[in-house]
Amino acid sequence: MTGQYASQRLWALALLGVFGVLAGERAALAQKVLGIFGSGDIKYTIYRDTGGRFEIEQPAKDWGLLPAGGSSLAIISRNDRTAALTVDLVPLTEPLGQNEIVTNAQIEIDTLKEQLPNAKGFTSEVFDCKGGKGALIKYSRVGAKGAERALRYLIGVERNLFRLEGVVQNAAAPKHEQVLMHMIQSFKAPAGPPATKN
Repeated sequence: MTGQYASQRLWALALLGVFGVLAGERAALAQKVLGIFGSGDIKYTIYRDTGGRFEIEQPAKDWGLLPAGGSSLAIISRNDRTAALTVDLVPLTEPLGQNEIVTNAQIEIDTLKEQLPNAKGFTSEVFDCKGGKGALIKYSRVGAKGAERALRYLIGVERNLFRLEGVVQNAAAPKHEQVLMHMIQSFKAPAGPPATKN
């Protein structure tokens, strides 16, 4: 009887251990999905636009700036070019109202569908970043190097429409899409004052 009791007890302890591991993994996954602690062990540094128009957190390692032109204020890319984020600025005739966020996102989706006939899987949601409330559009497309995931974030600040376009190759999406989301969530316009060193 004692042998049977001991084996049942060992079985129960083993089950508790398995449940504990699963619960720990689920909690870690929730933290990553919800961005509770950023993107894993990645360290970020703040990039401030030279004109003070915006600031954004970018990974301190393995990412850097590429030359920007036209309406682009900044292009932040992984060194291996598997993921990048572009910050564009479009002047508005008047500030974008909060009730216009969803309408603006739908106009943007319609434009993307015209420009990129191979794009699919469009979703949009109202999304908060440090700079306020905007619209986050997600979709997939075929780029020069194959299938890609794309994120487009639109936010109106005074008479400016900022468009953040994140692109990651499908193969690298599990690793870098959360980094792009962290960068988008960290966006703030105008930029805050630079940190002072004591």
